[in-house]
Amino acid sequence: MPFSFAAEEGRWMPDQVRHDAAGDERSRVRWTRALARFRRAEAAFAAATSVPDEALYDRLGERCDRALTRLLHTPAPDVAALALKLDLTLYERFGEFLGDSAAMRALKRDARRLAATTA
Repeated sequence: MPFSFAAEEGRWMPDQVRHDAAGDERSRVRWTRALARFRRAEAAFAAATSVPDEALYDRLGERCDRALTRLLHTPAPDVAALALKLDLTLYERFGEFLGDSAAMRALKRDARRLAATTA
């Protein structure tokens, strides 16, 4: 299906509820946990590069990919988190996540939401 920016814009609306203190804290906690999970998985995967057990290496790679996907789907609590999501998506894993339209939609929602709060 072709992309329609007008259709995307028509559906989008800032979520004002997220701007309360409790919502902001919950969002930051979810992000922090997802980021920590990804960093642990990434470190384990990197450490396994010299391990001769190919099955272990594959499992750790899959775990790292799942953690990255969860992180990308977690709402960014601020512009710095959005920048990290963009770095991870567009540079390191671009080829792998090109087809992950849900992650791309999550990035667009983050950008629009955070832009609306600074406007």
